[in-house]
Amino acid sequence: MNLTRLSIRASALLIVAATLTACGGDSDSDPKDMVSPSPDTSMSPEPEMSPEPSMSPEPSPSPSAMPTYNYTVTLTNVTANQPIAPAALILHNDSYYAWDLGAPASVALENLAESGSPAMLVEAAESAYDAKASEGVLMPGVSTSVELETNYSGDLYLTAAAMPVNTNDAFAGLNAMAIGHLDVGMQYSTLLRVYDAGTESNSETAATIPGPAGGGEGFNAERDDVDVVSIHTGVVTSADGLADSTLNESHRFQQGVLYLMVERTQ
Repeated sequence: MNLTRLSIRASALLIVAATLTACGGDSDSDPKDMVSPSPDTSMSPEPEMSPEPSMSPEPSPSPSAMPTYNYTVTLTNVTANQPIAPAALILHNDSYYAWDLGAPASVALENLAESGSPAMLVEAAESAYDAKASEGVLMPGVSTSVELETNYSGDLYLTAAAMPVNTNDAFAGLNAMAIGHLDVGMQYSTLLRVYDAGTESNSETAATIPGPAGGGEGFNAERDDVDVVSIHTGVVTSADGLADSTLNESHRFQQGVLYLMVERTQ
């Protein structure tokens, strides 16, 4: 019996030893001899690339506004009894002249000096930066103002012309006065000289005076005078012996008929 048990125990020990050998040896094995399997990275997905931020186009700079140069022109009738027709007011460069002393008047100037209408002279100012007419007939002692403007910053000149309506072909005028040097708030004033357009004889008859003193015709294309622009010598009137004159002493003018003031406002 004892031999049989010993034999069985010996067999069991042999089986256990064989099992341990098959499982990798004893528990005293060096862990450095154990090789851990490396993780398989061959199938790892590539990281996604973040899209580059889109560049918004820079806004185009808005064009800067052109500076504006504004002028207020004020006209005052300084006569005793000479109503003044609407004036032509022209803002221009140095290449424009509405008339030249000793030279024939243009048809546009003739029309203004005989009929009192400034329309043709305003329309004819092709090189002007601004050209306007004042409103209405200006009675003695009354003032009127006109606004002129331009974006031009160089040399600027002002021309003005208006007819004293109790004459044949006279006009008060300012020919190309420089105003480009005026700063904002600055003013310049002058008394306008009276010119003779030389397109109509100074007969002073009622039939040829368009103003209230005569009520005659205005523009007449026929030129029956010297046909050159000159300084006006003044009206004669019936008081000084011109028998057919419809004018009297109250219609006379000695120095000028229009006081002009120009102010730069912007």
